[in-house]
Amino acid sequence: MAWAKPKGLLDDPKAYPIYGYNNPPPSDKGTKYGYVLWIKVGPETEPTDDMRVELFYGGTYAVTKCTLDNIHQTWINLYKWAEENGHKHAYTPGLEKTLDSIENMTDPSKFMMELYLPIADKP
Repeated sequence: MAWAKPKGLLDDPKAYPIYGYNNPPPSDKGTKYGYVLWIKVGPETEPTDDMRVELFYGGTYAVTKCTLDNIHQTWINLYKWAEENGHKHAYTPGLEKTLDSIENMTDPSKFMMELYLPIADKP
């Protein structure tokens, strides 16, 4: 994220939305996991040693809001909702979108996010 701050990409989450996902995801084995961050950038943005530019094609998602302090339970509830409503998980990463500036993460009970659960289109 060090490359993004001087460019002002962390200042306005509406202009430059930030999405993230676990990669690899956490496991019960206690192994470390990583987290990938995506920041919307313009076509003029060139890759650097610290980042690469990727094209995101979108998809169909079930979306809900939560605060950072209840993100785990909200993911569980979102998966349950999808299953109860006949939606199959599309095996692409679930995304977490920040709705507040990263600088405001100091209070997890107020830091708002959207969770995006990828779902497969119904046949």
